[in-house]
Amino acid sequence: MSEIKILIVEDDIVIANDLTSIVQNEGYQVIKTAYNYHQAIKAIDSYEIDLIILDVNLSDKYSGIDVANYIVQHKQIPFIFLTSYSTKNILDEAKKTKPAGYIVKPFDEKTLITTIEIAVFNFYQNHKAPNAIPVLQKLNEWLMDKISEREFDVLMQIYEGHTNKRIAEILFISVSTVKTHIINLYSKLDVNSRTLLLAKVRAYMK
Repeated sequence: MSEIKILIVEDDIVIANDLTSIVQNEGYQVIKTAYNYHQAIKAIDSYEIDLIILDVNLSDKYSGIDVANYIVQHKQIPFIFLTSYSTKNILDEAKKTKPAGYIVKPFDEKTLITTIEIAVFNFYQNHKAPNAIPVLQKLNEWLMDKISEREFDVLMQIYEGHTNKRIAEILFISVSTVKTHIINLYSKLDVNSRTLLLAKVRAYMK
């Protein structure tokens, strides 16, 4: 699939289902739902993930902050904390992991989507090639199967952290066409997620 891939780590199945419904309606793909620390770690190690929505308080020996520490130590994936509690101690512990966002329950749909958009945008901006914007000609010098101008237009929108739905609106094309272009980009750059796509482009632009 060519959507932004999200892992949800939430021990309340009702809230997890609500999160899934909201983000999928907005054009994201929920790659997996984990209900405890061990399921979360297994998913993080098994899937290509672009963003994690992470409940701080899991009904487990380990908390969402423990999951966050694992992400920081082993992966480069942005994550957003979700919690019913906002005490100073929890906030202090959460801030040490440098999350991409922090949402207090009960949350509303607009706040959730806005936080996700900002988190993805900031991550992509911070991981761009240093002092470089992808240039079609330079990328194609490295590739056997060349990127088309339209695929490059889509790539530039991915660089801005936009969902397929938003890319379609910006480029005045259908979501289906956006997906086709992204699948072609994945194939030409030999990747299977937006995070890996970003990393590969960054490597070529050095």
